[in-house]
Amino acid sequence: MKAADLEKAVLQQRGIHTVLVTWAMDKNHQFPNLPNDANANFRELFKKRLLDSASEGLFAVPNDGSLQKGHPDGNIGDAPDFAKALEPGECSIAYVAGLDTASNSDLPLLISRAGHAPGWIMGVHKTPPIVPFRGGVAVTFPGGNTEILTPGPDGKILKMKGGKLLDIFSAEYGTKPENIRLPALVQK
Repeated sequence: MKAADLEKAVLQQRGIHTVLVTWAMDKNHQFPNLPNDANANFRELFKKRLLDSASEGLFAVPNDGSLQKGHPDGNIGDAPDFAKALEPGECSIAYVAGLDTASNSDLPLLISRAGHAPGWIMGVHKTPPIVPFRGGVAVTFPGGNTEILTPGPDGKILKMKGGKLLDIFSAEYGTKPENIRLPALVQK
């Protein structure tokens, strides 16, 4: 994993966070909360015209294994639904829905640089990916703080909370597992 790619992921997630906060200003401070994948939730930012076709690349972290098309194609479709924005395989950032601008600042909101392993790290998939995961991931929190955190051998990212070392994607930590939205993959 290249350090430059991880640093770029941090910058991209900070940019996405800024757009999410702008979107939330008109939505009672709530971030998008669709039951679909991360792509559909991020597409809401295009529908509000906060992003354009040149912005689609903001959701494509360089050399991330979950980016199946290699990069977004810049085709976002037409208003009002912008259905071609962030089609499956064009997004490599996972998202935790159900949060708002006032959510606890220690809850994860965005994660990238997880390669093929975001579902495993976030606890959605119980078995590790076929390709071993090593290195850090970029995690952004509701307040905008973005950190590079390293999952343990079991895929868990642990932080102290209430005097306990807990997985940041667990219900005990405060993350609602049902709100985890993975990037949409190309169906084979």
